[in-house]
Amino acid sequence: GVTGEILHVDAGYHLVGMKHPDAPDIAVAGKE
Repeated sequence: GVTGEILHVDAGYHLVGMKHPDAPDIAVAGKE
């Protein structure tokens, strides 16, 4: 994934280095 960077996903979440615990799977930026 893109660690250390703030990711602006379509769901409106701000992901800083890791997946937001309440975010849906669509918010997972490149993580598998």
